Amino acid sequence: MAGCRALQQGEELELAHLFSGFQHRTAQLVTLGGIALVGQFMIFGVMMMVGGATLVGILMSGQPVEDPEIIKQAISGASAAILLGVTLFSVLVMSMQFAPMLVFSTTPHR
Repeated sequence: MAGCRALQQGEELELAHLFSGFQHRTAQLVTLGGIALVGQFMIFGVMMMVGGATLVGILMSGQPVEDPEIIKQAISGASAAILLGVTLFSVLVMSMQFAPMLVFSTTPHR
């Protein structure tokens, strides 16, 4: 955003533009990163609770599963977990997409 603003004003694009947001709002940007990370862990937890844990347990055990019904149930539970995970991750990504730019736009500019 700072680089685009500099180019619009006829200035040179510099590498410093990439990190200029951290000069004034470091804590807010790091907090946004933490919120995104915690959100991802929560979504993974929800996915495991919905049905992903069964399939992961079967795959991690290293033991061959003889009953095809167990595998069928694990895959059906995992598909619901994947669908829910994709939906929740989409919401998280959409909510975090412009947040750094909004934090940066409240900083004083040179």
